[in-house]
Amino acid sequence: AGYVVAGGCSPSDANALIDALFKLSRSKSEETQLAVGEALCFAFGGVGVRAHTVLYGSFVNLAGTEKMSLAGLETATPGDGAVSMDTDELDGVGFEGTDAARTKILDAIFQKYLYSSRSEERCAACTWLLALVLHTRRHPKLLSMLPEIQEAFGSLLGDQNELTQEMASRGVSVVYELGTEDQRKELLGSLMGVLSGESQRKRRVKLDDDTQVFQEGTIRVDDKELAKKKDGDAPAGSTGGGSLSTYKELCSIVTDIGQPDLIYKFMDLANYQAMLNSSKGAAYGFASIAKRAGDALAPHLAKLLPKLYRMQHDPSPNMREAVKGIWQAVVDDPKGAVEKHFGAVMEELLTECGSRMWRARQSSASALAELLSGRRFVEVEPYLERVWEASLRSIDDIKETVRLAGKTLCRASRGLTIRLCDSHHSSPAETRSTIEKTLPMLLNKGLNSSVREVQALAMDVVMNVAKHAGSKELGPHIPTMVTCLLEALSGMEDSRLNYIEQHAPA
Repeated sequence: AGYVVAGGCSPSDANALIDALFKLSRSKSEETQLAVGEALCFAFGGVGVRAHTVLYGSFVNLAGTEKMSLAGLETATPGDGAVSMDTDELDGVGFEGTDAARTKILDAIFQKYLYSSRSEERCAACTWLLALVLHTRRHPKLLSMLPEIQEAFGSLLGDQNELTQEMASRGVSVVYELGTEDQRKELLGSLMGVLSGESQRKRRVKLDDDTQVFQEGTIRVDDKELAKKKDGDAPAGSTGGGSLSTYKELCSIVTDIGQPDLIYKFMDLANYQAMLNSSKGAAYGFASIAKRAGDALAPHLAKLLPKLYRMQHDPSPNMREAVKGIWQAVVDDPKGAVEKHFGAVMEELLTECGSRMWRARQSSASALAELLSGRRFVEVEPYLERVWEASLRSIDDIKETVRLAGKTLCRASRGLTIRLCDSHHSSPAETRSTIEKTLPMLLNKGLNSSVREVQALAMDVVMNVAKHAGSKELGPHIPTMVTCLLEALSGMEDSRLNYIEQHAPA
């Protein structure tokens, strides 16, 4: 269809063929959408392949032709006739296309499919737009629309579909190459905002009844009657099983249980998931342009490094992989960079340990445990009290995975505190200062806590501090320690012992 339109058919036939290509927008096949994208490139005009190559050469697809041409340019010697022909084909414009076809294609992508309520249509539009940017990038029409294209790819970084995220992140990289200096700065700034969670891309996706708000299986209905009703109303081909995914199903359930205001909480959860997806997509896009950005990243490094350090411990493997790619691209000396920005990294981790998002709390606890390993007193002195506050809070978290990460953090905090309080490894001044900062926290908030894990940890650390610290450093705190230990004794001792004391014969 793309060849026919490019060859100069009548306007009515061209419209019919392009409309037929658009009807494949709901196909979930990646190969199909890539083929449609290349067909639209031929219809759009400006591809670097000539008709002779398509008809009589070994042409398979646009991506393969460009790779072969570039490989020939790199391996062949100057003056070779074959190289000259490939260079002409790569740099020249084989099919011109028409303004009507270009307008029709761009209007459909930007006005209908790119912000559709259906995930597969957004994925198709993103794939088509990426194909246009890759294979017709030299066309003046696309170059004039780079800001709109950049916004489109940026808005799809948070899509639920992983293929859409991948295509959008690749598109961001290509747009960065094509953009002017100002456009590159704007793109870097927007990606930084998404990574740090400060700026959210406003998506103009319209919510319809069949709009998928959550992935299938994310939210399940435990009530048998409601689940049965939901399955009975489900359309043919639906997976059912008491799982909520579309906007219509969410509205139906909250109406049935008489709490329509719950729809706002569901949408808040959906926005939270979109934010996480945006961060992951932005990480992939940022990794691909980090090496090209060079000195342009320098002003952002101080702000970026603390975020990257924490996100390397994200619960999602895909997020960790993407962020590690950025880390390797922008940080030449990881150990030196962490030492240089140690204060900023500590502030980031201690702040995020109290975040309302469990993923941020879990990643912060894991990252903080790693950061504290082997630290000297001078480095951690300003943060000791806050470190223990974050440690005690993390093992009492409502989320189990956060509690597990909190146990790792508590082990690191315990080892650090005992080492700094040991008179054989630290100076008297360091031991005294460490005891002053940590002991009141452990006695007042640890021993008096209603959580057994917190009590046990605090008791263990207090015992080891008393064992290893010198008498001069510990002496001023002994009255307070004795008082708190006696007060905690009644709550920590076995209740059976109290029963025996009250009922045993004289």
